[in-house]
Formats: sequence, structure tokens, C-alpha cells
Amino acid sequence: MPPDDRALRPDTETSRISVRPYNARDQVVCAWLFESVQREIFPNDNPGKFARDRFHNDTRGEEIWVAEAGGQVIGFVTLWRPDPFVHFLLVHPDWRGNGAGTDRKSVV
Repeated sequence: MPPDDRALRPDTETSRISVRPYNARDQVVCAWLFESVQREIFPNDNPGKFARDRFHNDTRGEEIWVAEAGGQVIGFVTLWRPDPFVHFLLVHPDWRGNGAGTDRKSVV
């Protein structure tokens, strides 16, 4: 189920972006972002490679932080600390260019 697109449209004057640790309530929207943004980035790959049900397995053992604005998750970053590296840095298309990715890079 995708998030309410009306709630995700950026209003940079009233919506402040914040970053916080992921919790179980974020799973649905993060899995949706995982699927939709990955398919946008890799349009020629097997669509099943980025299915929502793969989100949990593909981020297993990673530290996840979410960006939100107006109470809505607008993106997330996953970190693999042992090596260390950023695995995923995904932002809802409507929020790109509004600082959501930059805010999350500060977590790293």
C-alpha cells in the first residue's frame, strides 16, 4: 500500500524534515519506497528483485534511519556498520531536492 501521495507533496515552508531511528511502524512505507524507488533507478532489472517483501531480508543487520516531514516517512537510509557503508539512500520522488537525503547523510 503506497503512502498517501497528498501527504508526501513537499511544502518546504511548513514541513520540517527530521531524521530518527526506524521502528516497526515504518515497515510498510519503507518497503513501498524500497520497491518503487529501486524500480525507478533500475528499470531494466527483474521487477521481483525489489519486491516489497524483500525489504526486510535486503536490510537485515543494517541500521535504518528514516526521514520524515509532517509525520510522514519520506525516505530512509540503511547503514552497514561493520565495513562501514551506506547500502540504501532512498527518497520519495516528490521530496528530492528538498534536503531529505542531505539530512540523512548527517546520520552517517
